[in-house]
Amino acid sequence: MPSAQRIPDPTTAGDFCRRFDEADVHMLMDAINQTRVGVWKAQTDDFFREALIDADGSIAETRGECKEGMGLSYDGRWGYHPLIVSLSNTGEPLYVVNRSGAPVARSARPRIWIARALCRQAGFRRITFRGDTDFSQTAHLDRWHGQGIRFIFGYDAAPTLKQRADGAGFRVENTAVRACERRWGHRGCVPGQRPCDSAGATGQRQGTDCASEGF
Repeated sequence: MPSAQRIPDPTTAGDFCRRFDEADVHMLMDAINQTRVGVWKAQTDDFFREALIDADGSIAETRGECKEGMGLSYDGRWGYHPLIVSLSNTGEPLYVVNRSGAPVARSARPRIWIARALCRQAGFRRITFRGDTDFSQTAHLDRWHGQGIRFIFGYDAAPTLKQRADGAGFRVENTAVRACERRWGHRGCVPGQRPCDSAGATGQRQGTDCASEGF
């Protein structure tokens, strides 16, 4: 086409990335994480007291109209909603999984579980999972508890749960939640006290999204 001013050509980065499939990406993350284990083992004993494994999602908006796998997010934006599983102790992202803009929460469980195995391999003596209401998967909580895993997840304050909490002597309110988030970094218990966990918190539990083991 002699009259053509420009001939489209894929970018170097795009051409390179398209050579890898999902399995290749997981192999790369596993290789990086095995290197991390070696670095962690050089830390002091106190470092291995507890591994805080966080799960969260991040909206990656795109203006493309026909991109494969994109979806509509909860706030009406088209794009992707990658899952990020990280070690809060160091801020390292252990696993990143690209997902549609409207993902299902259960897609997080396999990667959370693999992150647990990685931290056990490194020598962490206690494992704690953390996440918001989207990651509180009741089908797995009893099993996790039976294996000694602690977890701190948000949980929707459904009317039936409020009634059960009132009947158990707890008062469920909307107060103090934001203050607790600022202090502890998650939604939970009374400000000034330890956050709820599987060992049980002393005092009165408050907050519409407080859900630790046994609650």
